[in-house]
Amino acid sequence: MVGTIIHGHGRWYAKLAAVSALCGAAMELFMIQTGFYQKVTAIEAERRAELQALKEGVHEMTQVDLRKNE
Repeated sequence: MVGTIIHGHGRWYAKLAAVSALCGAAMELFMIQTGFYQKVTAIEAERRAELQALKEGVHEMTQVDLRKNE
């Protein structure tokens, strides 16, 4: 009796896993076809460039302040 209950649940979980994998694959395919990843990559590159420029600007301002104190 216990073995059939566990076995029955195993099939249900296998079906759930298969449906979940299929949904995930469909979402990935949609994102690839719509150019989602290219847009996200471009936005992330812009964000990193802005942060780098900010860091360089702060570094330059710090160097100017240090020269004034000499």
